[in-house]
Amino acid sequence: VLLLQDGDEYKLADPICTFVFSILVIITTVRVLRDTLHVVMEAVPKDMDFHQILNDIKSIPGVKSAHSLALWALTVDKNAVTVHISVDGSNDHQAILERTSKMLRTKYKFIFTTIQVETHQSSIMDSCRHCSIPNT
Repeated sequence: VLLLQDGDEYKLADPICTFVFSILVIITTVRVLRDTLHVVMEAVPKDMDFHQILNDIKSIPGVKSAHSLALWALTVDKNAVTVHISVDGSNDHQAILERTSKMLRTKYKFIFTTIQVETHQSSIMDSCRHCSIPNT
């Protein structure tokens, strides 16, 4: 006959509970670390599509082209964008700037936007190596 002293039946429970708790801590820590690295590295926000945003900017009436688009996460829920847009000289630059800014703030919820408006010159835009869009 095996005689158990008080508490002997719970000796195995302590290491099991510690192991389960450790796994839970690791899972939540990995998520927090991933989000922190995303912000520290100023990465493209994970829920945004670079090419879709670029296409939406180019589809704004009066925008001839867009380049130098940069998106990054400032915090987990605050994002920033910068972009250069070229417009036809006959268009109202201020109105196009306002439409572009409004679209970026409402559709994509950017907190900070910097938009540089340029008069479109095909000879310059076609030969500008900084104006090409990456394939990422």
